[in-house]
Amino acid sequence: MNTEALDRPETGSDADGRLVVVELNGERRRIRAGEYTGRTLKAALDVPIEHELEQVIKGEFKPVTNDQKIRIQGGEKFVSHCGQGQSS
Repeated sequence: MNTEALDRPETGSDADGRLVVVELNGERRRIRAGEYTGRTLKAALDVPIEHELEQVIKGEFKPVTNDQKIRIQGGEKFVSHCGQGQSS
C-alpha cells in the first residue's frame, strides 16, 4: 500500500499541502489540509474503512459517510468506532 498517497487530499483539490493538526479519539494527528472524501479521510487517519467516523461540531456528533466530501483546515475533531453490529 502506498502510504504516502493516504495522507493527501483528493486529487484536484485546492489544498496548499500544508500539514495541519486534527484530533481523533482525543489524540492529535497531522494530515494535509484540503478536501477529502470520508473514505480518504479515514485512510489518512488510519481508521478502518468499516468503522464509523463522526465529526464533533459544538458538542454534536455528525456522521461522516465514505462518499461525503469534507474540507480539512486544521482543528477539526473526530471520533471513530465500530459500526453498529460489529464487534471490536
